[in-house]
Amino acid sequence: MSSMIRVSTGVLAMTLLVLGCGSTVPVKCQPSNCSGCCTEAEECIAAGKQSRNGCGSGGATCKACLVDQTCSAQGRCVIDPDGGVSTGGGTAGAGGGTPGTGGGMAPCGGEGEVCCANQACNLTLSCSRALCIRCGMTNQPCCNSSCLGSNICTNGTCTFPSGTGGGMATGGGMATGGGMATGGGLATGGGMATGGGSATGGGTPGDGGICPNGFGWNGSDFSVAAAKCANICGERLQIRDVVVTGVEESFLGSQGDSQAKFWIQDLRDNRQGLWISKAYQDLPRTYQPRVGDLLNIRGFYKSQFSTWDRFGYRRQLGNGCNAGVRNDGGTLEIEVVDGGVSSIPVTAMPGFGDSMNGTRRPNPELGSTRVFIPGPVALTSATPVPLSRLGADAGVSGFNGFEITGGVLVNNAFTFGNYPDGGPRCDYRFIAADGGTVTFPNGLTGIWDTYTHAPCIGNPNCSGDRDAGSVPFTNNQFTYVLYPTDCAELQGMVQ
Repeated sequence: MSSMIRVSTGVLAMTLLVLGCGSTVPVKCQPSNCSGCCTEAEECIAAGKQSRNGCGSGGATCKACLVDQTCSAQGRCVIDPDGGVSTGGGTAGAGGGTPGTGGGMAPCGGEGEVCCANQACNLTLSCSRALCIRCGMTNQPCCNSSCLGSNICTNGTCTFPSGTGGGMATGGGMATGGGMATGGGLATGGGMATGGGSATGGGTPGDGGICPNGFGWNGSDFSVAAAKCANICGERLQIRDVVVTGVEESFLGSQGDSQAKFWIQDLRDNRQGLWISKAYQDLPRTYQPRVGDLLNIRGFYKSQFSTWDRFGYRRQLGNGCNAGVRNDGGTLEIEVVDGGVSSIPVTAMPGFGDSMNGTRRPNPELGSTRVFIPGPVALTSATPVPLSRLGADAGVSGFNGFEITGGVLVNNAFTFGNYPDGGPRCDYRFIAADGGTVTFPNGLTGIWDTYTHAPCIGNPNCSGDRDAGSVPFTNNQFTYVLYPTDCAELQGMVQ
């Protein structure tokens, strides 16, 4: 018996020796031991060794960046400056959709064709107005990281096959219902737009939204363009991979909940933007938007009440219109995917933005989108009639902005007067009204969106609802103006 015990003890000792001198147990990749990202095989990839196929930081799971992104040294997916997206100050030519000359945009190919730039072609990008966007080849299924149901790619935009109605678009424009657009305009119902204008022979004059792809959300296209086609207060929809481009307002309540209104832009198509309205009860309750936040959002497409000054009638994504009786809670839900993500503004083409003294609604196809207007341009009026501010006696008590070259209206809600700490802002309207000459040699940037004025006529304290909004001294309920969100977007020269 004792010999058997000695043998068993020897075997056990040999086994322990083998285990002790052989392979070691691998350490699991986690935030405590990885500053980069963790693969599915639990391997840590340092930030400096990552690629667009595996990107992340802080021990998070490695994720693939979008087609038009690259992985930064900090482990973040950012716009790829060498990914075929055009750079420089040039603009697309009007009418034919060809790149401008003079050192501006990099050529990418024929309109709607596979994007080729920097001596390389990307089969998942499509060339539209000299910009590489994420769609596919014309008349082929919309494919980026996946194919979007039955949608097809038309001139760089995902469309429903039955929703085009035989329209024709050139120069980056888009047409539905048989209309024709040139120079970047949009026509519906048989209307025609030229030089970047909006159609007068159709469309929806009663609200501030526009649907480039038809009507009704198809449930599988998570782009901003598809969201704009949803039924008002209807189905709950999703948009993905959108970046915050501007913050209208953001407040914290007494319970730590936040309320905010802000703009986002589709990272896959910078021509598509949307206004987001977050209430205190929307999720997460404490979220406060910051420019550069990359988000996924679930909510309802709706229209702002007409009695809201400045942004009445504006289309937005928010909570359910009848949230109290919805079985899904009716809340807006925001998922923060990343931060510090850059966005590329759309460069305005010649003829862009002329409101014809507030009587038109120019370029609605770029509503809620960040736009760059190339310079040089001049401040042409410090007292534009359509931006008049009406007092309780219906008389003009001031002006909510100014006009620049080309009849473009600029709202100065974020740039007039002084900052909260008392420092001066860039109040160029005041300077021009005081006799100064103001020019913008390098142009100006801002959010292109709806504007209406809802006064309190006969109601000095503005108690209760304001009057329904309109463009002063016109029959137009609203128009489109540029909203520079800070002085960095509005760098003028004063003489």
